[in-house]
Amino acid sequence: MLAQKIKEYNYVAYRIPDSANWWFEFIGQENQVCVSLVEDIERDLILDLFIYEPHKEFRYSSWKESLTDIDIFVKETLINAQKLLSFVSVLNPQLLKSENIKMVQNLIYELEYSL
Repeated sequence: MLAQKIKEYNYVAYRIPDSANWWFEFIGQENQVCVSLVEDIERDLILDLFIYEPHKEFRYSSWKESLTDIDIFVKETLINAQKLLSFVSVLNPQLLKSENIKMVQNLIYELEYSL
């Protein structure tokens, strides 16, 4: 889960799915997280959704360095993750048995416990 990765690494860039070169960049700063939308050069080298060090080629968009309280960010992440699980349970309850959904449930539990 993104909130957990920010706490662990202080820098996380998340590649926007279905986008070749747009990323959300999250930088932990004491009790806040700084969020920016960045554009990367076109490359085939990064296959991961997350990276933990900035690339010098990242170019900041006009939407950059938006600061929010880390606790608020974590709580909003938890709320939305729980909404996702509720949606999945309505859509197809059998999916709740999948390993990926169980992983999300465990991450939610860990984050809730750490607050």
